[in-house]
This record gives sequence, C-alpha cells and structure tokens, in this order.
Amino acid sequence: MKKNLFMTLTLVLLTFGFWLTALVTAGWRISSEMKPFPPVRIMAIVWKNLSTEPYFMNNTLLEQLIEGRVLRAQVTKYSDSIFYMTKCTYERKNGYPTNKCFSNTRSRDSTNGGATDLTWTEMQIHFAAFVVVLVLCLISFTLLVKNSKSPPKVLAGGIVFFIAVVLELTLVIRWIILNMTTNKYYNSIENLKFWTERKMFVSLKFPYSILLAGQGLIFSAMVLPFTFLLYKKLRQNTTSSLNEEENETLN
Repeated sequence: MKKNLFMTLTLVLLTFGFWLTALVTAGWRISSEMKPFPPVRIMAIVWKNLSTEPYFMNNTLLEQLIEGRVLRAQVTKYSDSIFYMTKCTYERKNGYPTNKCFSNTRSRDSTNGGATDLTWTEMQIHFAAFVVVLVLCLISFTLLVKNSKSPPKVLAGGIVFFIAVVLELTLVIRWIILNMTTNKYYNSIENLKFWTERKMFVSLKFPYSILLAGQGLIFSAMVLPFTFLLYKKLRQNTTSSLNEEENETLN
C-alpha cells in the first residue's frame, strides 16, 4: 500500500510540474512571419503538417539565404502564453544577424492571430481556469498525504484531482482547436493572396506548451487508477480491521 501511495503522489507532482511549466511558457500558439529583401517571387505555397517553416515550390527562403541571393531577411515570431505574449524579431543584413525580443502581459488590445484570436475575456477565463487546475492539484496532493489511511479522504482527493483533469483537458482541446483554426485562416485563399501580394511568408510552429500540458494529462490519467486502487485497499483493510474487532468482542 505504501508503494501505491508513493506512486500516486509522485504522479501527482509530475502532473503539477508539467502543467505549471505549460502555464508559464509561451508556446500555446507560435506564428512566424518572414519577409525577404529583395522580395522573392512566390510561385506557390504548400504548407507542411507541423512544419516550422513553409515550403515554396520554386526555392525555399532558407536556400536563397544560404546561396546569398537574399541579402536581407526579417523574421518576426509571435508566441502566445496563457497570460502574456512574446514578440521576437530576427533580421539579417548582409550576413549579420540581429535578434530583439520583448514580452508583455495580455491586454484588451493585444492580439495574435487576427480573426481567430481569443477575446480578452476568454483569455482571463483561461488563466483563471489554469490557476484553479493547479490549486486543485495541490488540494488533492494534500488530502492524499495527510489522510493516506482514511478511505473517504483519499476518495475526496481522487475526485478533486479528476475535476482538475477535466478542466485541463478542456483547456488543451480549446487551444488545439485554436491552432487548427488559425492554420486554416492563414491558408485560406484570401489570406494566401494577401501574403503573396506583400511578399511575406507566414506559418505556424509547433505549440510546445500544448505538448507539455498533454504530457501532464498522460501522468494524470495514471493517477486516477492508482488513487482508486489505494482507496480500494484502504477499504479492505478497514473492513478487515472491523471484522477482527467484532470477532474479538464476541469471543
């Protein structure tokens, strides 16, 4: 039973760690805008799944940079966190790169994704929900540690943790849908024409914060059966103890 409790608490801590890391990292949605100078003529654009850069039917921008046909290129990367945004601008002039980054907290006027972006109210709800998830994890951990021999308290800890899992899963699914919607928005015929006219290349990068949160969900899925087994063994031990006391009383 001690081994079961140890595994349960370890998995809860791992889950909490991955979810906390996902909250503070700016990798829930990452978009990149590239603008070469002089402008490169775009024949056609084909977007690769989970690709970090778009692919061009004639020549890729990176190939042209290596061959020296593009003397200057500017890449702007926008990274979304739950409660702040990061903007990094990479610019190459005659072979000399410069990199500038700055972060700012979410406001009513901040946006990244145009028509597909979340509203300021939605972002506040997401942040509050994420904080609630982490608090529920800590409550569950406390119940399991302090009441490891009490079946009702262990069951309560499991229920609290299950609520946290449902909330986190809802947030992850919402951000996956947001990334898919943004990708569809960028790849619409109207927007491809817009980027082409401005000689800009736009793409989405892999949202690593969603991966971190997903890893936490995997650990959380392991917590639930361990908690149930712990509760079941405690009930059996409690029942056995009561039966022994009754037999002793009768004797």
